[in-house]
Amino acid sequence: TLLQTTGAETVLEVTRPVSGPIPEPPKKDREKTPSSDRKDGASMDRVRARADESRKRQLKSHLENAQRAFEQGSYDLVFASCEQALVLDPSNPQAPQLEARARNELEHEAQRRLAEARAEIDRGALTAASQLVDLVLALSPESPDAQAVRQSIEEARVRLALEEERARERDRALGQLCADAERYLANGSFETATEAVQRALGLAPAYQPALDLKDKISKAVASREAAQKADEEARARKGIDEAKKRFSAGDQFGAFAVLEGLAQSYPAAASALDALRLEAKEIERRKVEADRARLEEEAARLKRETDAARAKLE
Repeated sequence: TLLQTTGAETVLEVTRPVSGPIPEPPKKDREKTPSSDRKDGASMDRVRARADESRKRQLKSHLENAQRAFEQGSYDLVFASCEQALVLDPSNPQAPQLEARARNELEHEAQRRLAEARAEIDRGALTAASQLVDLVLALSPESPDAQAVRQSIEEARVRLALEEERARERDRALGQLCADAERYLANGSFETATEAVQRALGLAPAYQPALDLKDKISKAVASREAAQKADEEARARKGIDEAKKRFSAGDQFGAFAVLEGLAQSYPAAASALDALRLEAKEIERRKVEADRARLEEEAARLKRETDAARAKLE
């Protein structure tokens, strides 16, 4: 407070908030003052009253600002306004109450943000989690809960780095196995190609290139088997034709030998063998009947000749 005196009047200039009542002049000075000095004292009282009113207005303004900041969630402004209010009136009860409410809201807000940060960690969003923790630490740098979540984030980053390295190694292995399978497939080594694909699927069951290769190998195997079957059936037909030619030429044993070698694998050869055996039996039956007829004819001829000779002798 700066006091300036001009003539008989004393003017009080207030250059900063007044934190308490303005002290009265010492008693001995009042005793020495005449009536003109009493006028000066009255002026001082008026100035003191105006200063006190100004202090009350400032106090009210700071408290209103603090309340408004609280409602808007600007807790830093709450603390700043309450501090200014307490400078003006250290015993004011509203300022500590507002500060306590602000601290309580800050704690709730911090716990909410930390809960969100933990959820972000669980889903792997570590940057978002770190930003939430930074907000909490900006308001409460020593918060043990925030420090614990920060530690969890760092541990998660280490785990993520290890997982990414393992994933890179797995991708390299998968790429090599699929390349090997492609090479084996091109060389016709279907079993070796299949082994390489199975190893790749053991590392990543849903790895699409390996699944595509598996299907490609299956089709190649089926195509080769179909071609082999066609070749074998062609050889079987050729063998059946050869057996029939031998049979027709009278080489039944040779025909049967050819078909017996094919019958176990080829139903057509087995059917042809059964047919030739039946035909052979029929041929044998007809031969037997022919021989019997010839013998009977020969016997009849001899009987006729004998009867004729006997008749001449008689």
